[in-house]
Amino acid sequence: MEDFDLDVEWVNELAECESAYDDFYEDTQCMIDCYVLAVDSHDELVHVSKTKLDVHGGVISSDAIAAAFRNNRLPRQHLEEALLFRVSASPDEVLTLHIGVDNTTIYSPGCDVPVGPSPKGLHRVNAVFLLGRERERADGTRRIRLTTARKTRRKHHRN
Repeated sequence: MEDFDLDVEWVNELAECESAYDDFYEDTQCMIDCYVLAVDSHDELVHVSKTKLDVHGGVISSDAIAAAFRNNRLPRQHLEEALLFRVSASPDEVLTLHIGVDNTTIYSPGCDVPVGPSPKGLHRVNAVFLLGRERERADGTRRIRLTTARKTRRKHHRN
């Protein structure tokens, strides 16, 4: 019986040629940029902070979103919505563009945000924007917290 040697070099050449197109194949993201935007009562941007969020199984958990907002927000801000952008946008553009943009999805607070697969080349432009607005009370008043002075013991040092 004869031994046949298979020529597999063409497979390696094909893989090398195809590697130029790897950025166009869809893949799941494991990290995504997250911007926390704080807007005052006049719809003006007053604070921006950036962090990264983990994506597990193509989903950003509502707990991760709440923690990112809680750690990066200003006082008296509450999470109004989470915006998933699949286009490159600056925080200023988000405030004016987030309604009616085809590549934007709006999620209400407390929901998981599905990221889904996207081409590898676009992973760097995918971003989640957490929009926080100043909370206003129905009667126009603000909550005031009163605290009392806490007495502390002083340690006496002996000479």
